[in-house]
Amino acid sequence: MKNLIFFLLTVTPSFAQSLYTGRILNKNTNEPILGVTIYSQLSPTTGTISNENGEFSVKINENGEEFILSHISFDKVKVKISTNSNDTFYLNPASFTLPEATVGNPAITLINLVIKKAITNKNEEYFSKAFYQKTSIFQGNYTKLHEMFFEMSWTTEGVRLWHPTTTRYAEKKSQSFTHQKYIFSCFLKTKVFSEYKYYPLNTQDPSQNYNFKIIRYLNEGTENEIAVVNCKPNKSFKNFTSFTGDLYIDTQNEILLKIDGIFKVQVSSKWHNTDKVEVVFEKINGRSQFKYLHIVSTSKKSFSNKKNIEKGWIYSMEPINNFSSDKLFKENEPEDDRVFFKNAKYVKSFWDNQVPIFHTQLEKEIIAYFEKTGSFIGNL
Repeated sequence: MKNLIFFLLTVTPSFAQSLYTGRILNKNTNEPILGVTIYSQLSPTTGTISNENGEFSVKINENGEEFILSHISFDKVKVKISTNSNDTFYLNPASFTLPEATVGNPAITLINLVIKKAITNKNEEYFSKAFYQKTSIFQGNYTKLHEMFFEMSWTTEGVRLWHPTTTRYAEKKSQSFTHQKYIFSCFLKTKVFSEYKYYPLNTQDPSQNYNFKIIRYLNEGTENEIAVVNCKPNKSFKNFTSFTGDLYIDTQNEILLKIDGIFKVQVSSKWHNTDKVEVVFEKINGRSQFKYLHIVSTSKKSFSNKKNIEKGWIYSMEPINNFSSDKLFKENEPEDDRVFFKNAKYVKSFWDNQVPIFHTQLEKEIIAYFEKTGSFIGNL
């Protein structure tokens, strides 16, 4: 029996893998497309997404593989990627139609239906492995990099619990602005709905503080019809927090698929903040399920030219059954993100091969600087 097992193992073919790097552009404008999901036909629950330059990398077998390139605002395509493939792919913007004139405001009706369904489904918990990244730019210079693999549970009310597994952190220099709970700030943007009345999809009365209008339909008349609802604060709106942008809604399933816009927040009496966000949810069995957040936060100091920019990602990589540890944090914990990174060991070889979102050239340069100066702290 042992000999038979050995024989089977020796004749099992092995396929060498190589790393393929590509770029995805808008066919009409040649502009890079952020947030394209790239996944293999053989493994639809895993994959990667394109960065802000449209760049991505995937491992492929020596004979090549078929991949799906998917983005809510573009036509989905299937491509064969091999070592001989072109390194640039072009996506066509999804066709759209303008809404017809109607009596009343169908946008408000649709918004309320989405909130109602999200409340109904709020106890359905999804577990996944995820990746977090933050880069900080102060006065035009890269100053910080945080990266972390973690496990999380998510509901339509946002990230509920989470557990960091692998981290790294570096700072180039101190600065006068420090966002100590940036992870929590990102988690807040993953919600479908909130009880907070200044959140656009709130459980009180969305129309009290916001004006909603359907500006176009994607795939109108099909089972994949999407209404793009523009959201703006109304004239009577008075608060330090507000949202302006578009909400992408699956009209057949009454679920939120994307938030694309700007949150304005006053961080303190001295600092004012704008968060430009793109939050994407997948449709899984007729439900919304968080996929990724990309955020660019710009903080400006009153009566000063000081400016801090932070770019962040949260990317849900693949589903898991449950947490691997019982040491869990709530969405608003801890008080300072850096508590995870202190007094830990950093192993460069791990990070060279594991990061799921392709680093931009600037990010590569700052990583090289931090590694050269021995600045990185990490728990692996």
